[in-house]
Amino acid sequence: MKKMKKSLFTLVLGLLVSIATMAQSNNDRRAERITQQALTKIEASLTLKEEEKKTFEALKKESLFKHFEIADEYKTKDPEMFKQKIKENNEKFNESMFKAFGKARAREIMATMKN
Repeated sequence: MKKMKKSLFTLVLGLLVSIATMAQSNNDRRAERITQQALTKIEASLTLKEEEKKTFEALKKESLFKHFEIADEYKTKDPEMFKQKIKENNEKFNESMFKAFGKARAREIMATMKN
């Protein structure tokens, strides 16, 4: 009986770890896809240096992972808090863009993402 409980516990634990890993993998793929779409849109209007691309990718992915985390936690439970947290996350992304690229270049890059 004890051996069966241990086996069942191990099976359930393995299943939970597997599901968590798969969810993280989906977020990784989503973030990569969205970031590449944004870069394609930006590069249709602007030329980014390789260093600028890498910096943008890192900042965008960080922002997206935070967005996914906020959505998982608040979107259905507390829509008002969700809106507030997303707004804060967007402001943090803008600030990090300003810090990384300078205000003028960051605005230029962000303006191409909106069009």
